Amino acid sequence: MASRDWFPSTRGEMLTMAKNWNLQINSKGKRDWRMDDEEVAAFGEAFNNFETEMNRPMANRTVITNTNLKKATDNLTAIMRDTKRRFLHCPPLMETEIVSLGLKTKDTTPTPVGKPKVRPNLVIGRKGEATLDLSIKPAADISADKRPYYGCKVFYDLLDFNAPAPKSVNDFSPNSRMLFTRKQKEKLIFTTQDSGKKAYFFLRYENGKGEAGPWSNIFSAVIP
Repeated sequence: MASRDWFPSTRGEMLTMAKNWNLQINSKGKRDWRMDDEEVAAFGEAFNNFETEMNRPMANRTVITNTNLKKATDNLTAIMRDTKRRFLHCPPLMETEIVSLGLKTKDTTPTPVGKPKVRPNLVIGRKGEATLDLSIKPAADISADKRPYYGCKVFYDLLDFNAPAPKSVNDFSPNSRMLFTRKQKEKLIFTTQDSGKKAYFFLRYENGKGEAGPWSNIFSAVIP
């Protein structure tokens, strides 16, 4: 997964960004961005130290200069992050200024959330008297975008053991029940009079607006 951090991932990219920032801070830092003399000077010093160490020829580098480069990197990183947090945000900066600094503006257009496309699967466990344990998982990988899978609606009906199995939710009796859950595991506790009956389940995922995905296959279990 790509990092959401705005900070450059390499020292070379960091040097390019910092050089651009240093030029703009010297030009507009005090006048437009409310930075004082000490803050402008501190950024310039941190940048100059980092640039000096970065431009040192490889043949001239030693354990000591490598330590100095790490210190200069850490110092400039801290100052750049603090500068962005305190001064480089929109507003007061305009979007064009944000872009010119190599930063991204916030996307204010909401991304629509679609309907679920994946069916839920159900594994039913029988671990206690008149009790069924439900384990709900998607039938396919949804890691790319889980937003449509806000929760799962579980419809279930209890029928006598020898009664014909329903083919769809439309075949459920008027006494059928419904459970909405955002969990992967649920426990259903029935009465002792229900023991020996058969429980039938149909499930479907829903997004946060209540828009439903496709129905699952039918699942069933005898109530212990």
